[in-house]
Amino acid sequence: LSYSPTELKYWDRAGLDKEVERVFDICHGCRLCFNLCPSFPSLFDSLAKHDDDVRGLTAAEKQRVIDLCYGCKLCEVKCPYTPRDGHEFQLDFPHLMARAKAIKVKESGIGLRERVLGNPDMLGRLGTIAPGLANMGSHNRLQRVVMEKVLGVHRDKKLPDFAAETFENWVARVGLPKAPENPAAKVILFPTCFVNYYNTAPGIAAVTVLTKNECAIACPKQNCCGMPALDGGDVAFAQKQARSNLQSLLPWVRKGYRIAPINPTCSMTMRREYPMLLGGDEAKEFAAAVVDPNELLFELKRDGKFNREVTANLVGEKLLKRLLRLGEPDTAAIRAGHANIRTHLDYIGWLAERHNWLAGELPCSWRERARGPGYWRRRASPTATGRPARRCRLARAPTSRAHRPIPRLAAPARSTSPRALA
Repeated sequence: LSYSPTELKYWDRAGLDKEVERVFDICHGCRLCFNLCPSFPSLFDSLAKHDDDVRGLTAAEKQRVIDLCYGCKLCEVKCPYTPRDGHEFQLDFPHLMARAKAIKVKESGIGLRERVLGNPDMLGRLGTIAPGLANMGSHNRLQRVVMEKVLGVHRDKKLPDFAAETFENWVARVGLPKAPENPAAKVILFPTCFVNYYNTAPGIAAVTVLTKNECAIACPKQNCCGMPALDGGDVAFAQKQARSNLQSLLPWVRKGYRIAPINPTCSMTMRREYPMLLGGDEAKEFAAAVVDPNELLFELKRDGKFNREVTANLVGEKLLKRLLRLGEPDTAAIRAGHANIRTHLDYIGWLAERHNWLAGELPCSWRERARGPGYWRRRASPTATGRPARRCRLARAPTSRAHRPIPRLAAPARSTSPRALA
């Protein structure tokens, strides 16, 4: 039993085979995770062919279960037998699958697809040299057929477009805001490969929001978190990337900074995988400093340091001042609150348009069929406007520009407010 590649027994093939049989047998008897990912249906279907005997599984059937695991770790959250629960079974299915992939790579070598996709920084640097040509190629049918034959990437898989300017280049061109004298928090912004090379808007918006909330922001040298390489079984390269990030960012952590990766996959990798990948107290110290951006903002809100540009200006001035007899409302603050609320309502409209259930349109087609046509239209409760809830969705002209959620949230931070309410 080993889940850390720093241990010698982690790389023992005989020990892995025994552990795979043990875990597969436990999962077969439990089946809580039957609907989480393709690995478990594949396991249960294969066991049905062998009278539910794990020992009857062929090497190909076991390998298929391993290959179908993509490391989402939902099963680890749902499983009652994990090390985190302190259970004697010490069952960690995703880490066991990662171990099996790593041993396969060690024995047989890493394939071209895993080598290429496991290095997003290389792909990003190449694609952003001439992003227009790279994007044209990723949408060209002939190019996609070739990519499918060479790399095994399906021709119909939607690929993200490379950004015209990377987030790193944007930071170098614009610069980060000057740190306040008494910052509410010290933050290392980890933009992640996707934000850096493909969609810089969330990174720029994060800088705007953190600046508005009086945070000191740093963006030192960093690279991919290592999760793509780890998923492909290339543990050595994942360790190299993790070690590089640790050496670059740990000195900042010791200055009181916290690491805020925009992508939750990177956040989970740094928190959960780095201590296992690298071992030692430094990796644990690094992992303890990682925080999700929304988690950081919630902590600021909890500590009374969050900038409330709508509620403080409207509720605080128009309601609380009157109830607490704190004087006359500040008309400039009220005007700023009215100006800021428009963007927030626009964002709520974007959510209602993209996520129909927020506007009352429930994804219950099977219920609608059972109840009869028009059931939900008849049962839809009216809103303040007197219209059925399921019809309260913002219509958008075909030529209008689609709203993006994080930039829309960042927009109020660019508005001019008569005062900073920290």
